[in-house]
Amino acid sequence: MRVVISGAAGGLGREVAQSFLAQPGAEVHGLVRSVQPSGAAPDGLVLHEVDLTDPAAIRSLTLDGPVDALIHCAAAGDNMSFDAAGEADWERFFTVNVFGAAALTKHLAVQFAARACVIFVNSGLGLNASPSSVPYSSSKAALKSLADSIRPEMNARGVSVTTVYPGQVATSMLERNVRSMGREWQPDTYIQPHDLAQLIARIVEFRTSVQLTEVVARPLREPW
Repeated sequence: MRVVISGAAGGLGREVAQSFLAQPGAEVHGLVRSVQPSGAAPDGLVLHEVDLTDPAAIRSLTLDGPVDALIHCAAAGDNMSFDAAGEADWERFFTVNVFGAAALTKHLAVQFAARACVIFVNSGLGLNASPSSVPYSSSKAALKSLADSIRPEMNARGVSVTTVYPGQVATSMLERNVRSMGREWQPDTYIQPHDLAQLIARIVEFRTSVQLTEVVARPLREPW
């Protein structure tokens, strides 16, 4: 099984990579903005330097053989009200969260194996927008529409499309946002990246006969 993971350098992306690396025979490819010195990535992970804001870099990605799973973990996001958000913020969020995901999916679509799957890691804000995170919420709503729009075409090729809507996950991005609001960072109160990664791995297992179109995951105890 060949798996491609965007955002493989992030907290969730690394855990997703680890979950597949633990499976016998899995070939795991991680997309990162820049390849770090040896030892920064999990053993066995094949790294590719691909900036999702650069269409040419996406088109230059070359993989030998069919792709069984494409998992979109890359994301850009900060707490930002409508008044505070500038044009550059809107462009950054939509370029990474939507345009990059669409371009990567289209680029690899010709290599999707029979019964392959595409998983978009969205956010709870993709379903319920937040006035304190306007550009991010908007981009995640657009990502939901992207997944829903391409699903019929992908299904016709035998490819499943799943969107995962996690609540708050204990990653560095969430820590930054929590601290920016002056709140205490308590990572144990949020979804653990390892647990969410295991859920994503299970979704891939179902790809041969079941399509889970939407999966909503919330913390065991909501942190408010």
